[in-house]
Amino acid sequence: MSNNPFEFKLLVKKGESIEKSVYKFLRKAVYSGYFQPGERLVEASLAERLNVSRTPLREAIKRLETEGLVETIPNKGAAVLKSSPEEIEEMYFIAGVLEGLAAYLAVENISKENIDRMREIELILEDGECQSDYERWLKLNNEFHNIFISACNKSLLIRLLNQRTGPLGRYWYLGCTSPGMIDSCIFAHKNILEAFSERDAEAARKAVEEHLFQVGRLMRRHLGRIFVV
Repeated sequence: MSNNPFEFKLLVKKGESIEKSVYKFLRKAVYSGYFQPGERLVEASLAERLNVSRTPLREAIKRLETEGLVETIPNKGAAVLKSSPEEIEEMYFIAGVLEGLAAYLAVENISKENIDRMREIELILEDGECQSDYERWLKLNNEFHNIFISACNKSLLIRLLNQRTGPLGRYWYLGCTSPGMIDSCIFAHKNILEAFSERDAEAARKAVEEHLFQVGRLMRRHLGRIFVV
């Protein structure tokens, strides 16, 4: 367990099931780095700390396992999935190909309003104050990408992208500290915006693909320095 400032306190929203609340809480704990790669999720201990029964906790952990965030280790139980820097790079390469296809398909559908919103987000991402707030930066970065992914209007592709890129989210908090990562993203976003503004499908595909390939390379080098798997 890390010294992450994540607040270990379960909040159940009105009308939301305990199982869903526990799932969302554990997912955020994994994404934020509170639970480290390879760390065990001990049901008895977690149930006591969260003041819930083990049934909704067990179901939440199963759901995280289907998303590729948790694995079940024989005779040990559930643990946060531990991927090597090389595997993470490969996942970004796969995401690059899929998201590049989404960008290619989105060009004919994306609205001027959506492109304007992407441009607005990019200006915020360039701001130094935003860059010092990793959580805000990542949230806006996700919105930037999700705008054109949604515009591809291909539900199967979107679902596949969510399955492939979901596990990568937990590494972004570490990735933001990688030398050159944010500058690389901003440069790539400008190329992506230019391609969409010019309605150039092939340029959009290439810009997105190269962007995520580069993120994968930077992530592999950075994570290889800061943790051993």
